[in-house]
Amino acid sequence: MSMPNEIYGATYQFESTITATGFIMWFTPNSNGTMTVNMLNVETGRFDFMALGDSSTYSTTGNFKIDIYRKGENNIALFFNDVEYTKSSINDVHYEDLIDENGYTYFSYDSYSDSGESIDNTVIYVYDVKDEFVNIEVADFSKIAVKNRAVKLPKGKVDDSSEFVSAKVYFGETELTVENWTFTPTEVGEYTIVYVYDDGTVVADRTFVISVVDSSLSLENSYLNNTANWVVGGGNVTTGENGVVVSGTMGYQYYNAPLLMDNGYLGLSFDINALTNNSEYDQWVMIAFVTSGTFTSPAGFAADGLYFWFTNNSGYLTVNSAYKTAIGIEYLMQETTTLSTLGSHTIGIMVDGEGVRLFVDTVEITGEAVRRMYASDMVNSNNCTYLAITEYSADGTPSNAEVCITGITDINDRDITAPVIDYAGTQTTATVGDEVVVNATATDNVDGEVFVAVSVIDPDGEEISIINGKFVPEKEGDYVVLFTAVDASGNIAEERVQITVNKASVESDKKGGCLGNLNGSSIIWTMLMFAGCLVVLAKKNSER
Repeated sequence: MSMPNEIYGATYQFESTITATGFIMWFTPNSNGTMTVNMLNVETGRFDFMALGDSSTYSTTGNFKIDIYRKGENNIALFFNDVEYTKSSINDVHYEDLIDENGYTYFSYDSYSDSGESIDNTVIYVYDVKDEFVNIEVADFSKIAVKNRAVKLPKGKVDDSSEFVSAKVYFGETELTVENWTFTPTEVGEYTIVYVYDDGTVVADRTFVISVVDSSLSLENSYLNNTANWVVGGGNVTTGENGVVVSGTMGYQYYNAPLLMDNGYLGLSFDINALTNNSEYDQWVMIAFVTSGTFTSPAGFAADGLYFWFTNNSGYLTVNSAYKTAIGIEYLMQETTTLSTLGSHTIGIMVDGEGVRLFVDTVEITGEAVRRMYASDMVNSNNCTYLAITEYSADGTPSNAEVCITGITDINDRDITAPVIDYAGTQTTATVGDEVVVNATATDNVDGEVFVAVSVIDPDGEEISIINGKFVPEKEGDYVVLFTAVDASGNIAEERVQITVNKASVESDKKGGCLGNLNGSSIIWTMLMFAGCLVVLAKKNSER
């Protein structure tokens, strides 16, 4: 796409016949100081309206940068202030509609008023028009980082090329050291990330801004209850008596502060103050811990992370849970619990090795799906997760949901340690017919000594009786002893011991034999019996 030497207004007329095709963008100032930006694609006989939808990011006055370049055979790519426009409607804007028969396009500008009155206070300065553009591709990444924590930047490269560009990071006027696409912010504030391409002829750059915060503030109630730290995509966020209150119809609210999993635990305390009791329609309030700092809504699993949603089902709270990764959605829990419909509740997330343990109030979510969950699926590259809340109603009827977030903590005050079982007094080998002692004790870190339940399974898989901590095996083979101890918090400990039982080495006594049994406890008694046998034999020989 080339520009002619002269730049003048095209012959497009807004209120009459279309005399030119092309791409039009217009700016409307709002009363709150923001700028609404809309776009119009003009093809022969057709208008195609598109809206950027993020007008709050633009100031009413200032510098604006628009980049349009050919993409593929007959499409274009659009960048507004170095941010690519990615809505699917851009695919309907065709390269051939932006150029004339000589391959030129024209730049023009105008002002307009619905009232028909002329607008004489509009001033536009055109600083530069270039026909050389290099697209620097950068994968989406979180624009929120944590003080004193290394930030890994995605690599930038030139469009349709494997060539990587350089990245520079600035805090104010100070340039930071970037090694292996990583830098460490040491101050709270905004950092500018600039990806730079320079081949000696064409110089291009693409700029991003990252907000660096102090993660310790995320847990403080004063920070949590400040409504300025919440992004509202519908509904309301207000400060209540006990915490920040999230409410509204079909909206979402997002706590714009990172929550860390460094200490291996994250807990959320909240009150569900209102939720419509409607079993006829699907209505719920969702609380999510998601990995992305730039999502639009947690509803419909829009971002990777962990989700809990609550439904008032005729006086009971139906609690469901799932987590989403790039692979898909894994449902963790789908059941009606006995939790009260309204009132205080908690969610606890504890890192357990590479996996996690999940708690809703005092109930632990268990099952194969939870055991397959990785802690790394819940956090981004900076080990951060983000809190989001939304509500939903299948028929559009307000669910009247109101959630009060009363606190966030990274300290686990819940007893999650199982008792320790000591079974050193239990033997591992025995003989058929011999008495076997199965003995164990258990000690809990909170409750002290706790009861140990014992069961024994014989080689045929049958459970056998235990009397006073003992049993007598009647058959040879492997016996399994199961010791189970449960503390007052419901933590379960189990230990399995295998006892190998062999045949008796000596057969039972035979009646009438002088040497039938030499198993007496006294060797003297054995010798006397042997001497008696000799006397009898001598007497019998003398009588012959």
